[in-house]
Amino acid sequence: MRGISEAEGALYPETRGGCIRRRGTVPRRCGRPRSVARASVRRVRAPTDTMSYRTLGEPIMVKAGDLQKYLHEHIPISKAMGVEVLEATVNSVTLCAPLYPNINHRETVFGGSSSAVAILSAWSLLYLRLRFENINSRIVIQRSTMTYECPITDMFTASSVVRDPAAWSRFITMLRRKNRARVGVHSILHCNGRKVGALEGDFVAFDSSTA
Repeated sequence: MRGISEAEGALYPETRGGCIRRRGTVPRRCGRPRSVARASVRRVRAPTDTMSYRTLGEPIMVKAGDLQKYLHEHIPISKAMGVEVLEATVNSVTLCAPLYPNINHRETVFGGSSSAVAILSAWSLLYLRLRFENINSRIVIQRSTMTYECPITDMFTASSVVRDPAAWSRFITMLRRKNRARVGVHSILHCNGRKVGALEGDFVAFDSSTA
C-alpha cells in the first residue's frame, strides 16, 4: 500500500463537546464508545482503547466523512470494497465493509478483503496520529500477520489501536531524530458482535524526501 504524505482538506475541525457529527449518525458523548446506527449498517460497538490524550486536552476527533472521502480518493480500493468510516480518533479508527463487494465463492468474505480492511484501519490510525504530532511522513506496511478465527458471513468491522504507549513514544522520538521509524498496530475484526479475526502489523514511517 502506498503511503500518502499530503493531507487533503481540514481533517481536524472543531467539535462541540468533543463529538463527531456525521450525516446519518446520532451525535454522542465522548468516553466509552457507543453503538453507531445507520440505515445501511447494523449496530456495532468499537472496543475501548486504554491510551488517552487527556493530558493534552480532549482526544482529537475528526469528521468520519472527511476521512472516508480522503481514503476513497487516494486509496481507490477502499471505495471499490465499500469501506466506510465509523469512528476516527487518535485513540482508535473503526472501519466497516459489506459482504457483497468482498464475497468469495463460498458466500463469505474473501480473506484478502478482510486483511485489506484491517490494514487500512491500522494505516488510517497512524495517519491521524502523525497529523496530531504535526509530522508529515509517508506510511507503509512492512509486515503483517493475519489470524482468521471463523468465516465472515456479513458486514464486518476492523478496529485498530496502538496497544503500547511506550512503544509509540519511542517511535515518535526515533522518527523526529532519524526521519524513519517502525511501530506495531493491532487491528481486530468483528462480525455480528463476534470477533472473527485479528491483524498484527508493523508499519514504517519515513520522510518522503529520503525515500
